[in-house]
Amino acid sequence: MELGHNTYFKPMGSGFNFCNSCLTDSERVLILPLSQEARELYWERLVERMLSFHDKNQQDIDSGSKSATWKVMIAHYMKRHTAVTNGWLSQNLNMGVLHGVSRYVAEFEQKKQHRYRDYKRMTATIKP
Repeated sequence: MELGHNTYFKPMGSGFNFCNSCLTDSERVLILPLSQEARELYWERLVERMLSFHDKNQQDIDSGSKSATWKVMIAHYMKRHTAVTNGWLSQNLNMGVLHGVSRYVAEFEQKKQHRYRDYKRMTATIKP
């Protein structure tokens, strides 16, 4: 696989943590740049795990509301723990226009829904 720029990972135990935003400033160490293809593959796998947690599938993505709570939970988690873009979330979760993703996630944050039991259960079950 060809290596690209701008996203980094750090060895964490037996695996790697692809989450640049999870690192403290003192931990940000350039170890290996990842290609866009590698980042997107990681995001796809993470979304698959979250869809499974919510008992959802591609049909639910296609038919569900753009602002469905489970979609916003996934988008919030992805934005908080990865370098995912609004464009990727919009396309892969069928969330409409780019600024819509930002708006849904901001509303989720403002309402403190990230403190709700379902979200906490999801974050405890699925690690980046």
